[in-house]
Amino acid sequence: FSEATVGELYFEVANTTLDKVTDEAYCYGPFSGCNVGKLILGELVETIPPFCFSGIVLNQSELALHVKDVGCGAFQSSKLELGTLTIGEEVENFSSMKVGVLYYFYQFSTAKIGTLNWLPANLTTGDECYRGAFYNTTISNIVFGDKVQVVPNYLLFEAIMAAGDYEINVPTIGIRFDSLTIGENVTSFLTDKDGYSNAFSKNVITKVYYNAVNAQMNQPYAGIFGPFDDAVITDFHVGEQVE
Repeated sequence: FSEATVGELYFEVANTTLDKVTDEAYCYGPFSGCNVGKLILGELVETIPPFCFSGIVLNQSELALHVKDVGCGAFQSSKLELGTLTIGEEVENFSSMKVGVLYYFYQFSTAKIGTLNWLPANLTTGDECYRGAFYNTTISNIVFGDKVQVVPNYLLFEAIMAAGDYEINVPTIGIRFDSLTIGENVTSFLTDKDGYSNAFSKNVITKVYYNAVNAQMNQPYAGIFGPFDDAVITDFHVGEQVE
């Protein structure tokens, strides 16, 4: 459907694959360059195949994903603009693609997103990543649902975030942010296979309010690189409840 113009696109296939998408970090999907007025995902859809909507031209106020798996590069497009993107509780996996020794996610790479609602309780992305799910994606705001237990490794790695005040109050941290509050309920910081946490590494952060009562590194050992490694912080405040 490349270069076509479609008023409404109803995608209702429960599970499908793209032929021969096996070892490349980019693919021109079936809707590459397709100008779509509105995208509707059916209730029975369980999988968004890798690169399925890669390159799509779509400006939509809201898109909600209630599928189990979102493939590598599924919505990778610089011409995708969403007012609100909701990743539903049902989403279990963001799949990656290994090219050589590098892992690519690219789910929403280069898109523009107003508000990202993140609802999965325990979605994980492994401990290796070269390009994250929101690589070069512009995101104005992010909201974590009440049931979220894990913020996946590399979730917002190299995303373009608006500088703002963010509160992280879920039990596990594994991402990078600008300015933030680490909430009382945070219990651990994830590390990758090489001992790097880097949750907020290399960020310039105006104020950090650290309120985690007893947070730990999930793999504590001598060679670990902590969550604020090489970050520039103007004001760092430690809450009275921190043990």
